[in-house]
Formats: sequence, C-alpha cells, structure tokens
Amino acid sequence: MDHKALPSELGLEIFCALDSLSDILSLSATSHWLRGIWIEHTDLIYRQVAPRSIRGEKHARALQFAISGNTKITPNGALSIKHRANFVGSIMNQFNDQVAKNRRANNFGSFYPPDGICPRKLTKTERRRFIRTYYQLWNLIQIDEQQWQPTAASLSMKQVYLLREMCWIPLPIGEDLPGPQMKQFFPDFMFYEYEGRRGKLGSALQETINDHAKKKDSWWINDCPWLVRKETKNEGYAGFHLLWDHGKDALKQYCLGRPRLHQVSLSEEEMEYERQHLWAETSDEEDGI
Repeated sequence: MDHKALPSELGLEIFCALDSLSDILSLSATSHWLRGIWIEHTDLIYRQVAPRSIRGEKHARALQFAISGNTKITPNGALSIKHRANFVGSIMNQFNDQVAKNRRANNFGSFYPPDGICPRKLTKTERRRFIRTYYQLWNLIQIDEQQWQPTAASLSMKQVYLLREMCWIPLPIGEDLPGPQMKQFFPDFMFYEYEGRRGKLGSALQETINDHAKKKDSWWINDCPWLVRKETKNEGYAGFHLLWDHGKDALKQYCLGRPRLHQVSLSEEEMEYERQHLWAETSDEEDGI
C-alpha cells in the first residue's frame, strides 16, 4: 500500500497509541512516511507517550529543557531523554544494591504493614522520590554556581533536604561528573564533603538549610537528620534517612517544626504558605509509574 495515500492523522494516532519511546523509534524506522510524521510531530507524540514509559518524566523533560534551551521536544531531544532515563535507572539499581538492601528499620507498622520491617529494596514511592530528586540534583549541578542558592530558594524546603542528602550518594551525579573516589564508603558511613562541584553544591544546599533553621529558631537548630548516632541502625541506612518512607514524618518536622521554647500561632494564610512552600506535598510520590 502506498503510504502517501494514507492520512497523516492516522499515522499520528498510531504513534500516540504506542507504549514507549522505544516503540516510537522502532516504528519510525520502518518507513519514510512514518519517519516524517515522527519528525513533524515529535513534541506532540512525545508528550502523549513518554509519561507512560519514563519514570519521573516531567523531571527528565525539565533537565532536557535546561540542557538544550529548547522548550519543545525534538527527535534528538527525545533520544537524549531516553538515554538519560536508562542512565538514571542504572544509578537507582546500583543504589538499591549498595545502600537500600543494607538498611535496617523495624517497628514502622504504619509504613510497612504488616510486620513494620522495611524491605531491603526501594519501595514504589521511594523509587519515585529517588528519581525525582536525582533528576533535580543533576539539573542543579550543571547550572552556574551563582544560580545554586537562588534556585534552591525557589524549591520547597522538603526538596532542599532531599537534594542535600542525595549529594552523598556513592555514585555519579550525571554522566559528565565522576563518581566519588572513596573506598569502602559504604556500609560504614562517614561524612565526607566531596571536592569539586558536588562539594560546593552540597555546601550551598546546607547553607539554605541552616538559614531556614535560624529563621524557624527551632529545637533542631544545632541538629541535623544526618548526625551519626548509635540508633541510626534502626532509622535507616548510613547517612540516608529522609529518602525512606519512614523518614517522611521526620522530614516534615524539619520543614515545619515549631520552635521548642515558644509556640507560635500562625494565621491560616501563613500555614497555607508553609504547606505550599516549605513542605509542598508531591503528587508524583503517589501517582505515576
């Protein structure tokens, strides 16, 4: 059959019904007609299909926009997003093997029914939280250093804490930066501020956290979630505490906790501001693939 006799709308409908970018790329390679439809309608087709197949797609797309400067998805841009998604998936699998499988946490029945023991692998919500935070950190680390703190200030405190913690991941952040040069970094966690951009970014994020603590005048002003304590064996694994599902309550307390010495009454508007700009519940921890 002569493809030229077929309406392009039919080809577009076929593309948009596919399950993944891999399917799109395979189909577009079968004929010049289909290739032309893919090239002409890349952005539309991508936005229909990619959220079904790429974890953290909106954050993967945001990283592509930041790197390319183009707010529309091109064929090369779609390839780049697919490649990075595979890379991030590989990083998450390594993190699962090196970190998550060694964590210990008991008596968290509300998070891990029925026995209250956390699994030795990332849960579905932890995977989404990991991918979102990793993409955001990758995006942040590749921009100009002068923009780090202004960008951090535009994020919720919840995400700043998670980004700060992710700076200690014993794996590369992005493809262009080397991984940490430390032997036996895990399982015996020790605080180590990496050299280079990763260390500078970690310090900038920590400064944002310190400023937040001072403004809140909170009981934890001289504390932090990552202090090495004997009881950490039952709170999480090594320096990672806030990423885990059972760290959500502690993270919320760090973001919204009231001062210890005096209770402050907030107006409804102030409480709504804190909910939106300090905590900012993220729907992609509950929805998506």
